Amino acid sequence: MALGILKKLGYRADAVANGAEAVRSLETIPYNLVLMDVQMPELDGLQATRRIRDRDPPLKITVSPSSR
Repeated sequence: MALGILKKLGYRADAVANGAEAVRSLETIPYNLVLMDVQMPELDGLQATRRIRDRDPPLKITVSPSSR
């Protein structure tokens, strides 16, 4: 559902099957925003978020206005 809403708003989004895939995706793709589900298989959203935040070097998180 969220992917459809984001697409209608003009955003491109990706989805993964579990938290481990989310962590791996962030190693290769520079996302501007990550929406995390708390109840994911293999590695839940809280665990995945901790791993992302504990990376070396840490993931830089920035928020900027969109110029659509």
